[in-house]
Amino acid sequence: MHKRSSIRIIIFLLLVIHISPFCYGLHRIKLTFFHISDVHGYLESHDTKKMANIGGLTYLIDYINLHKKIINQNGIDVITFNSGDIFQKSSYGITFKGKATIPLLNLMPIDFTVPGNHELDNDSDFFKNLPMQMRSKVLCANVRWNDHMKERILKPYIKRIIKGSRVFIIGLLTPTSNVMMSPRIGDSIIVTDCEKELNSIFVSESISSADIVILLTHCEFSENQLLAEKFNDKVDIIFGGHDHEVISSKQIEGIPIIHSGRYAEGFSIVETEFHRGVLYRKKSRFMPVGNRKMSQELLKWKKELKKRTDEVISTGIHTLSAENNKSEMNALSYHVAEIIRKHSNSDVGMINSGGVREEIPAGDIRIEDVIKVFPYDNYIVKMDIDGALLKKLVKISMENIGKNSFLHFSGMNVNVKMNKTFTIHINGKLVNDNDRLTIATSDFLTAGGDNFQILKNLKTKRFILVRDALLKEVKENYPFPKMPQWLRNNGK
Repeated sequence: MHKRSSIRIIIFLLLVIHISPFCYGLHRIKLTFFHISDVHGYLESHDTKKMANIGGLTYLIDYINLHKKIINQNGIDVITFNSGDIFQKSSYGITFKGKATIPLLNLMPIDFTVPGNHELDNDSDFFKNLPMQMRSKVLCANVRWNDHMKERILKPYIKRIIKGSRVFIIGLLTPTSNVMMSPRIGDSIIVTDCEKELNSIFVSESISSADIVILLTHCEFSENQLLAEKFNDKVDIIFGGHDHEVISSKQIEGIPIIHSGRYAEGFSIVETEFHRGVLYRKKSRFMPVGNRKMSQELLKWKKELKKRTDEVISTGIHTLSAENNKSEMNALSYHVAEIIRKHSNSDVGMINSGGVREEIPAGDIRIEDVIKVFPYDNYIVKMDIDGALLKKLVKISMENIGKNSFLHFSGMNVNVKMNKTFTIHINGKLVNDNDRLTIATSDFLTAGGDNFQILKNLKTKRFILVRDALLKEVKENYPFPKMPQWLRNNGK
C-alpha cells in the first residue's frame, strides 16, 4: 500500500513537471509591432538636413514586408499600425487626393489605421468612406456626427484573439482637429475629448475583459502622456503621431509611448513579451528607410504627376522664404495675403501662417513648387466687417505669435507702440471702430479654423482657390514687388 502511494506521487509530480511549461505558455505571448505615422503622401524618397534620399512609401512597403516575413518565420505574430495623416502635404497628396497613396498603402500589411486631422481636409463622405477604400481596419472612438444623436462614425475599437489572449486596439484622434477641419465638413463632424471617450469605453463596454489594451492615436506626445498617466492601470502601450517626432524609449507610468516620425522616412519595430496580460519585456527601435528602385506602381503615378505639375511657369533670382512666418512678418506670407486681397478686390487681405507651408525656390519655378506653398483646397472668401472687428483680428494675431493662428495682412499699415497698443491705417486713413471695410481670407478661417470663431457666422462671397490665385500670380507677375516699408521694418 505504501509502495502504491509512492508510485502515485511520482506519477503526479512527473505530470506537473511535464504540463507546467505548457500552462505557462498559455499565458505568455510574444508580439512584434510595426508602426508608421504621418506619411502625408510622400511616395518618393526626399532629402532632409541630416540625410539624403530618405523615406518614400514604396520603399517602406518593401522594408516592412521583408521584416514581417522574417519575424513570422520565427513563429511570432506581427501587428502593423498606422497613426494617420496619410494623404495631404506632398505633391502626390495634393494632386491625387489619396488616389495614388491608398493603392500603395494597401500593398503593405497594415492591420489597423487611425485617421489623422488631415483626413478631415475633404468632405464628411470622404472621411466616412475611408474604411471602404483601405485594406486595413480603420478605427476611431472619438469622431462623431455633430447632431442630436452624436453617433460614432467609425468603429471605436477592434478585438483580436492572438494565441488565446484578447487584444483590444482603440483608436483616438486629437481634439485639436476641431479647429483644423475643412470648411466642406463645417459643423457636421465633431472630435470629442479622448479621456471622456476612454472612460466610457472602459466602464460600459466589453473591453473590460481585455488581456492587452493598445491605444492607436493621432495625438502628439504630450496628449498621449496625459492618457498614460490617467489610464496606467488599463492601457499597456500607446502608438501616436501628429507631432512628427521619433520616440522609441519613453515610458510614462510604465506605459511605452511610440512615435514614428513623418513622411515615410522609416518605421518603428517594437518587440514585446506579455505574461498574463502584463507587459514585462519591450525592445524598440526606429528603422530608417533608404532609397531603392521605384516600383511600377509609383512610376505610373510619377509620370502622371510630372505631366500635371512639372511645367516651368516662372523664374526667380532669390528664394522667397516662409521661414519664421509664425512669429514675424514674412515676405512670402505677405504676398499670399496680397494675392487674396487682389483677387477679391478687398481693402485688406489676410492669411494664417499655418496655411503657408513651403518656400518659392530660386531659379526655375514649377507648378509643383507653387502648390506646395499652399497645399490646401481652400477658397478665397470676402466679407464686410467694421474697424472694431479688424482690430480684434490684429489683437488675436499678436497674442498667437509662434502659432498657426499668427496672421499676415496686406492692404493696411499697423503701427504697434511700446505699450503694445496699435493703430491701423488703410490708404493713409486711420481706421476707427465704426468704419466699414472689406477683408478677404481663406474659407478655412471663416469656418472657424485655428479658433477664429469670430469669423464663423459672417456672410461671405466666394472666389477661386487660394492655390489657383497663387499659381496665376506667379505665372504672370513673378518676381513679386517688395513688401511695404512698415513690414520690412518688422520682419523679413
